[in-house]
Amino acid sequence: MSNTSFPDLNTINRHIAVESANIKALGYNPAFQLLEVIFNENPSEVYRYKNVKPLQYCELLNAKSIGSHFAQTIRKDAKAHPWSKHNLPTRK
Repeated sequence: MSNTSFPDLNTINRHIAVESANIKALGYNPAFQLLEVIFNENPSEVYRYKNVKPLQYCELLNAKSIGSHFAQTIRKDAKAHPWSKHNLPTRK
């Protein structure tokens, strides 16, 4: 996990549900090139990945297997895509 600073958790207001055995939802902010991933195993946490280009996000959404594509292109390259884990804020 990286110690680099991340925009606050309100940067991405919406996540989209995806069909994946491992990933529940994705959120993306192109201005920050920030991808948020919510995994099925722990839906109360969000993982934030930096430096994800808009094309990478589009390719992820259109992949035959979103979970495999994510693991092979973003998760495996922690230097290019530093990440952090956060608890999702509770909605009132």
